[in-house]
Amino acid sequence: GRRPSERIADETPARRLGALAGPYLVAEVLEGFATTLVIGSRFDEVQGAVRDALASDKVRVSGTHDVPGVELAGAAAVALGAAAGLCAGLRLGSGARAVILARGLAEATRVGVALGAKAETFGGPAGMGDLLVTAGEPDGLGFRFGRRVGAGEPAEKVRQEVGERTEALRALEGLRGLAARAKVRAPTLGALCEALLDGADAAAVVDRCLRDPAHD
Repeated sequence: GRRPSERIADETPARRLGALAGPYLVAEVLEGFATTLVIGSRFDEVQGAVRDALASDKVRVSGTHDVPGVELAGAAAVALGAAAGLCAGLRLGSGARAVILARGLAEATRVGVALGAKAETFGGPAGMGDLLVTAGEPDGLGFRFGRRVGAGEPAEKVRQEVGERTEALRALEGLRGLAARAKVRAPTLGALCEALLDGADAAAVVDRCLRDPAHD
């Protein structure tokens, strides 16, 4: 129920903190494809240090003071990558998948705004941009996990085989906790937790999401 920067500030002496997010695949960056990353920090010198370390002719690094937005937008993109895999495993088609992802990102945005983030961060590279990568990357660990659950494998069995919870599942569980903390309704994120974390019937849960207008 706490963001990474909150935990670091509480448990270490570090104070000049930042969070990095954005759409990239390591293989593409190494091959020279262009992308934009976002560094969120209240400290301009942190933003500058990250630019100095990572920016290149192909990698642009933009800065913002919206730390919670960058953290939560990045978490939402990672979590919804597993949701995209779940939809693929259920063979729902691109339209249904788009509805689930759009609703999930909208709910994450409302959670973020309630916790002090800026809504526009979720629509930029740190949120929507990163989501377009994670949702379209079938080799990603979160996507593969969701796809196996959607195809009928028990979530607990898949977790045991993976050996630990994937980053996508940790992000999804964290968003559920933050929604509860902020007292924001997030029925789609909650339903995804039921299917991917709690062992509920994935097909029934997603069908309910698609049919229930309360999820809009």
